[in-house]
Amino acid sequence: MKQLITLVAFIALGFSANAQFRTTRQAYFGVQDASVTGYKTITVSDTAGATVDTIRIRPASSITDLNYVTTDSAAINLYSLASCYKGDEIHFWVTNGGFTNALYLTGSFVFSTGTGRIALTANKSSMIAFRFDGVKFVEIDRVLNY
Repeated sequence: MKQLITLVAFIALGFSANAQFRTTRQAYFGVQDASVTGYKTITVSDTAGATVDTIRIRPASSITDLNYVTTDSAAINLYSLASCYKGDEIHFWVTNGGFTNALYLTGSFVFSTGTGRIALTANKSSMIAFRFDGVKFVEIDRVLNY
């Protein structure tokens, strides 16, 4: 029985150790070109009437673009980093509707300004970009209300 428990614990530890990668996709797969570079576009529609919508994403590509048109405030949550490699990027392209709203980023984000709340001006667009450092997504660019 102890051997079975030890075996199960060893297997579970092995899976959790491979949950996220601290190397690039190219280094992990042993290639020097862009053949393992994936690109994914996610388009989300806002639900009118909800106080704060929650958008849950699981990035699994080298570059993930999230296109979002707001009706009201929204929270974007990274619920898993299992398929993330060092150097992966997430770009949030937000077009705000006719009201002043906010975008709340929760999960494994690191911000240059120290806050996960981003104010959005009515009838303006914004872009926020993050790069995975092997542990968290770190903010690399922010263009607000253009």
